[in-house]
Amino acid sequence: LINNNFKKENLYFRVKIFDYMEKDQSWRPSSSYYLFSEFKNSLRIDSNEDLNKNYQIILEPYKKKWIPSLKNSKLITNDIQITKDYFNQSSVSRELIDRKKKLIFQMNKSEYSLDGPLKSYYTLLPENISPKIKDWVDKNNVSTKEEFIEKIYKRFSDGSYFYNLSPQINSNNKYENFFFNSKEGYCEYYAGMFVLLTRLAQIPSRIVTGYYGGDLNEIGNFFQFKQKDTHAWAEVWFDERGWVRIDPTRAIPNSNIRNSLNNYFVNNDKFSSSIFSNNFFKIMNFYFNYVDFVWTQHLLSYDDNERKNFIKELLSLNFSKVIIW
Repeated sequence: LINNNFKKENLYFRVKIFDYMEKDQSWRPSSSYYLFSEFKNSLRIDSNEDLNKNYQIILEPYKKKWIPSLKNSKLITNDIQITKDYFNQSSVSRELIDRKKKLIFQMNKSEYSLDGPLKSYYTLLPENISPKIKDWVDKNNVSTKEEFIEKIYKRFSDGSYFYNLSPQINSNNKYENFFFNSKEGYCEYYAGMFVLLTRLAQIPSRIVTGYYGGDLNEIGNFFQFKQKDTHAWAEVWFDERGWVRIDPTRAIPNSNIRNSLNNYFVNNDKFSSSIFSNNFFKIMNFYFNYVDFVWTQHLLSYDDNERKNFIKELLSLNFSKVIIW
C-alpha cells in the first residue's frame, strides 16, 4: 500500500534485478556480495541529494526479505534493519517479514557512474544466442541507443505482438520462437527479449521485477498492490542519465491483450443488473481495504487515542452511505 502522492504511471516498485543470462536462456540475479567483490571500484555515487518528498507503505507479512521500493528512495524508519544494495538500487530486510510493517521512505536524487568492467558485465550473454536474433540486431542497429530502442518499440507495437499469460513455449529456443514465430508472451518475455536485443547491441541493460500500477482505493485515497500487479521491465544505462527505465510491455496495443488476471470480471456481465455486480464488490473491497489500511496505520503508530477515535468513528458510520458511493 502507498499513500496517493504519486502518479500511477510512476509506481514501479522494484524488488529484484536479473542481470545474468544462463546458457539455457534463463535469467538470474547477481548477488550484491558478488557485484561488490568484483566491481566495487566500477560503481561511483557522484551525488546524493535528499528531496522533500516521502511515501509510506504497509507491507503485509509474506515470509520473505525483499522490500518493494521506488527507485531513488531510502528507508527512514528504524523499526526494521535492511541491507541497501547500491548496485541494484534495492533493499533487503535482514529478517523475514513475518508481521505487518509500516515503512516510510524518502525520495532522493542520486547520480551514479559506471566504469568499463561493470558496463561490460551488463552486456554479457552466453555464446549460444540464436544467429537469427543476432542477424536482426546487426541489420537494425543504428548510431544511437535511443534510435535502436525505438526500433524495438516499433516492432513490439506494430500490431503483430500480443500479451498472453499462456504463450506457446519452445524450450529449445525460447526467445527466437517468441520474437519471430509465436509473438505472444507476458511481461517477462518482453523485458527479457528487450534486454537480450540491447545487450547484443552492446548497450548495458538489465531486467527489473517488482510491482507496477496497483489499484487506487477511492475511499482511503491510497494504492493497493497485490500479486496480480507483479511486473517486469528493463533498465538501460546512459552515461549522461544513469539507469533509465524502459517498459517494453507497454508498447503492446490494448487491443492485443488477450488475457489478464482479472479478465473474467472484465468480460463477464452476467450479474451487471444485480446489486451483486462487479461495481458493488469493488466498492465493498475498497471499503474493507480502507478500514484495514486505517486500522493498521493507527495500530502501528502505537497511539491509543487515535485508535479509540477511529473505532468510535467506525461504529457510528452509516453503512448505507458507504455502499451508495
